[in-house]
This record gives sequence, C-alpha cells and structure tokens, in this order.
Amino acid sequence: MSNFFNDRDFSSAVIYSSENTPLKMQYRVQEMLTNITITQKTSASRKAKAILRENSKEEPRVKREARPDPPRPPPGSKAADKVTALPGVTFQQTNHYSGYLEAHSGVFLHYWLIETPFNQATAPLILWLNGGPGCSSLGGLINELGPIRPSKDGSTLLENPFAWTKAGNVFFLESPRGVGFSYSSGTEVPADAPYNDTYTAENNVLAVKAFFNRYPEYHNREFYITGESYGGVYIPTLTDALIKTIQNENINYINFKGIAIGNGEMSELLQISSAVNLLYYRGTYDYE
Repeated sequence: MSNFFNDRDFSSAVIYSSENTPLKMQYRVQEMLTNITITQKTSASRKAKAILRENSKEEPRVKREARPDPPRPPPGSKAADKVTALPGVTFQQTNHYSGYLEAHSGVFLHYWLIETPFNQATAPLILWLNGGPGCSSLGGLINELGPIRPSKDGSTLLENPFAWTKAGNVFFLESPRGVGFSYSSGTEVPADAPYNDTYTAENNVLAVKAFFNRYPEYHNREFYITGESYGGVYIPTLTDALIKTIQNENINYINFKGIAIGNGEMSELLQISSAVNLLYYRGTYDYE
C-alpha cells in the first residue's frame, strides 16, 4: 500500500516500523491551543453558572404532558404495501413494497422491499441492517446499496448503477423500534421502555417470520443477512436467534444461507482500542 501511494514499484521492499512518531509541530501547537481553549471555556462556564445560581431563584420545572402513543398501523398486505410511485424518479423502477411488520405485540418495524429485475423467480432475498445503534436502514437504501440516489438538490431520484438489487431482492429493515419509522404502541411496550441487543434480535426474528408470511413467494429462496457498523452485533445475535427458531419450530421455508458484515463493531473493547490508533494516525492526539 505504501508503494501504491508513493508511486513506487510494487516489488520494492518497504521499510516498516510500528514505533510511534511525534506529531508535527503545527499539530502539536494546534493540540495545545485547543486544550487551552477548552480549559478556559470550561472554567468560565462554571464560574458563570455559579454566579447565576447565587443571584437568581430558579422557578420549578413544569413537567411536560405525556403524549399518547401513536395508533397501530393499518393491517399490512402485499397489495396494500406496494409503492406505486416515487417523486422525481428518472429511471424505470422494479416492484417496491413498504409497510410494517409486527414483532412482539405492540412493536411495529418498518421495512422496504425492492425486487430485482433479474431472475425474479429464483433471485435470493437479502436482508440489510444499518448499525448505530440507531441508524435507519433507509440510509443504506438511499446512500449506499439501494437502486435510488437523490440528486444534489434533492429534486430527483437517480439510478445507482452498483445497486445490490442487480444481484437479488433487498429487504431493508429499520430496527430496533424507535429507529426511523419503526415504533411501539400500546401498554405492552411503551415508547420509553428499555431494550437491549437480545430483545432487538427477538423482534428481528419475529419481523423476518412476518415477512415470509406476507411474501410466500420467497419461501425456500436463498436468504442472506447483511449489514454494517453495529450490524457486527445485530447480525450475529439475529443469526443465532433465527437458527434456534428454525430448529425449535421446524421451519422449513427459510433457506438461510449466510451472513455478510461490513466494517462491523464485533467487540466494544476492540473498537475503543482501535480508536486510539485511528486518532493518532489522523493527527488528533499525540502519543504522549
């Protein structure tokens, strides 16, 4: 890689050293000034808050009125979920479907299915999950692997020539609840109820089962689970829960073939450790 960036013959030997090197002076001065500025701002802010507390009487806070839970979505079906038009589309579209899949009672996960124009009777089904946690999978649809791309001014939708829909039918799922258009409603799962990775995986399994019930034409198709970033957690936990569900319930119509994880956060500890080297490499911090 060093030879590539320096326009040298790839067969040339590269002298590699893992020893830390000091930051350039311009970055060391910038780091010092930044730290001084932050310290001064913090000190001044604390003094100002202390003076305000001494010279003013705070009025008691008024508790905000709790908003009622949103209603349940209308019953979903393939016909009801079909997207018949998108604004500003500049190219021929394949079939799109968008709606809600109920997971645990009161949890509704939003999905968007885009079918491939090739080998429609046999093409695989690909589930995509963005990470975060908290990132909408519609980001993956619009900005990464989906067939549509918004123009710079947002007035039109352009075709992505590298869309994954050229290889299969892509099923974007917004998970967990509270992400994107996914939500919860009712007393079973209030909007502010806590959740964790295990509960998220359970909801995702139920959503996958609901999807196959709504689209029986995908029974026995090759099925892949893919994603990125915090998908390094979502995908293994979903895979484990899905395999156990298939075995325990003797499900014979989910032809689960494999997974793919891009830039995945597989371990929080390793993620934090790698951030140290990344920040040093970018010149944000010195090794001292």
